[in-house]
Amino acid sequence: MMGSLRRTTDSGIRRIGRAGRAAALACALWLGATPALLPGANPALGADSFLKGFDDLPLPAGFSALDDPPPTVFDSAYGRLAEAYARGPGPAAKARAFYADTLPQLGWTALPGDPLGFQRGNERLRLDFTSQGGSLLIHFSLKPN
Repeated sequence: MMGSLRRTTDSGIRRIGRAGRAAALACALWLGATPALLPGANPALGADSFLKGFDDLPLPAGFSALDDPPPTVFDSAYGRLAEAYARGPGPAAKARAFYADTLPQLGWTALPGDPLGFQRGNERLRLDFTSQGGSLLIHFSLKPN
């Protein structure tokens, strides 16, 4: 009984969190927020889509999530484990700059001493960039602290 109550509560918190983010974005737009302050609003670094398996992780313009290997998401008693890949154009420096600018707006904090690591709540996100034949492969991994 307690386990199902906990899952319902956790699920409700996630829905409130997403709804809260949507409401905040709507309020910011209604109040006339500067487009540069909104995630993905910068045309040079704008987000085309979001990564599957992650609540609100945007992809840089021109990037798309890969289905091979498929995204992996696992909820454990200690938190979420997730892994996914995306491919797109351009140098790694441009994608790094996109995430350095965008992730803090979504509540992520850069980890000291790890320019590719971020933390939000009890989760850690790691980004790894690999150049492959003129395109860039980004590996996303999420794990509990």
